[in-house]
Amino acid sequence: MVNIIRALSLWREKYENANREERVRLLAYLYLDAPYIWGAEAPGGTDCSGLLCGIFTFMGNPIRVTATDLMNKVFTKKSNATYDKKVTKAFFLVANNDYETPDGVRPAGTARHVGLLYGKGMLLHATYPKGTVVESIESVESSYSKSNVTMIFKELDWDALKKMKGEVYGMDTDLL
Repeated sequence: MVNIIRALSLWREKYENANREERVRLLAYLYLDAPYIWGAEAPGGTDCSGLLCGIFTFMGNPIRVTATDLMNKVFTKKSNATYDKKVTKAFFLVANNDYETPDGVRPAGTARHVGLLYGKGMLLHATYPKGTVVESIESVESSYSKSNVTMIFKELDWDALKKMKGEVYGMDTDLL
């Protein structure tokens, strides 16, 4: 128990001294191995958009929006798949055809999935049934290749995120 308390204390100290980009990665790390739970955004269980929204909520900017809203309103700067620890980037799998979700049909051109660029050639994302995992870009592209989607990368626009503060379609109130 003492080791856990010490580890949490060290993590907290590292978090408090980190810049916002490093904070995103430190918080994302807490989500590793979380089970996939559609509509959730906590380290105890999350879906793909909930992973990012939960991180932003913990950072004091509560939002709960869809992957498409993240793609169009928060990650507004087009980018490439090159990792840069000074820049927060996300990947989006954009549907080329209409597709079904648990809450209805989404049209082509919407984001079907979202996750973070987490290292050189690596992505962190919450996916069913694996939960929150780190996988290579090639592995994710390969697993979705039959789904008729396009993978795009975008950079986080911190000013756009601030404008979204409080925008929700449903949020785990215990995170606030």
